Amino acid sequence: QKTAYEMGGLRVVFTFEKVPNNPNNIVTVTATTTSALPTPLTDYTFLVAVPKVFQLNVQQASGNVVPPNNSGSVTQVVQVANPQRQPLRMRLRLQFTHNGQPVVETSDVNNFPTV
Repeated sequence: QKTAYEMGGLRVVFTFEKVPNNPNNIVTVTATTTSALPTPLTDYTFLVAVPKVFQLNVQQASGNVVPPNNSGSVTQVVQVANPQRQPLRMRLRLQFTHNGQPVVETSDVNNFPTV
């Protein structure tokens, strides 16, 4: 488990599962987003990019509203193929509306645990 992003009450935590017996070294990353803010985050989208040495398969999110006060979460599954076994790197882009204002946050994620 790794906290991939945490700022201003918004938190994204990654959990990892390696697909067994896979020559492409596929890792399933589940991103769970929660919010400690007192109002919900609406129109939420989680975008991820990786360097070209990786292949990415992003599945549909569980929803687009992050509930307030850590009362629920939005999850999204990302599969990353890493046939060259390079250190994993990601760039995140979190987009949402908070109190009627559009917000865009970006973050680079490195130092992933070995799975």
